[in-house]
Amino acid sequence: MCGIYGYKLGNPDLFESNESVFHALMRVSDERGKEASGVACISSEHHTFVIRSSLGAIELQKSKEY
Repeated sequence: MCGIYGYKLGNPDLFESNESVFHALMRVSDERGKEASGVACISSEHHTFVIRSSLGAIELQKSKEY
């Protein structure tokens, strides 16, 4: 199984104040599947950042890459 979800902020600069919501979604996703995880973000300047990992979401949060 896998857990896929989306999280959109109208203003990407507000991410830090909403980070706990994002991490809670990652934890729920981890319960659905621990085989792999990833994160994609689009900055306010429209740059895209992608992290893909063979780690589960909780382990990805602990990694240097994250």
